[in-house]
Amino acid sequence: MSETFLRQAEAKTSTEGKLSETTLERKTNSNGDNIIVGNITIKTGDIESTTYNVNVKEFTNKGTDNPAYQNISTILDTCHSIAEVGLEEASCIAIHRGQLNPYTYFNEAGKKFNRMSYKASFINRIVEKDMSPHSTFQVETYIASMEYEKDNEERETGRLILHCLLPIYNNGIEPFDVIVPEKYAAPMERMFSDPESASALIKGNIINKQEEITKTIEMEIGEDIIETETYRVSELMLTGATPLQEQYSSEIIERAVTEYNLVLEEKRQKKINEDKNKSSVTNMGSTNTTGRKFAW
Repeated sequence: MSETFLRQAEAKTSTEGKLSETTLERKTNSNGDNIIVGNITIKTGDIESTTYNVNVKEFTNKGTDNPAYQNISTILDTCHSIAEVGLEEASCIAIHRGQLNPYTYFNEAGKKFNRMSYKASFINRIVEKDMSPHSTFQVETYIASMEYEKDNEERETGRLILHCLLPIYNNGIEPFDVIVPEKYAAPMERMFSDPESASALIKGNIINKQEEITKTIEMEIGEDIIETETYRVSELMLTGATPLQEQYSSEIIERAVTEYNLVLEEKRQKKINEDKNKSSVTNMGSTNTTGRKFAW
């Protein structure tokens, strides 16, 4: 990892809306530090919301008071969620310095998963008349490849999927996808087809919505059958893009991916070994048995 220098990309988010629910709580971590941890969900539309992860310490590494802890502590003590008091009385809040946080994890079998989360250290309480419900992102990224989206019947939808790589801290690099609406698909292909000019500044909307669709099956005799299915959509939808002035080198990106994959492989093996050890302890005394160029 130390052989490659990769500039950490900016990956910012902004969300305003009603406080839907929260799991924030004061705790003490394994080092004895007072912390506030948990999730906070902001309702941005009738069926849309964004959940942020919060993890702040009371004191900085220098031993001084941490403004982020004081801020989150105030939110914890003074704000009320829809789950507590209902929609009308719930607090209006804003996060303007959030962080886009793609990450990789492994299950007990060593299978890799890539997921997206959002982080926040500062939350503002706002008045409802000044609230502008939204959830948006702005990110510097390297577009590793593109492909047109297909539906369940393998027909193209017209939307373009950008398979992106986000340079993070310590020369890490995490994959994530951005959806391009049909009207921007062809221009995006033309603008970012060259690997040496594939670094982009992208802005867009954070889409997280859950919708229930009810279907009625009419019966010839007796009562009809009513079926309800829940659909969840979670994606990043592009609304604008431009080439980065400071382009990432494809050679450095490829080298960073190779090096980071070695780190991930160590994590994968560690996860497998941890679960094997847990399984051995659990079963003790029992007679039961039981893209393109970048590889991710």
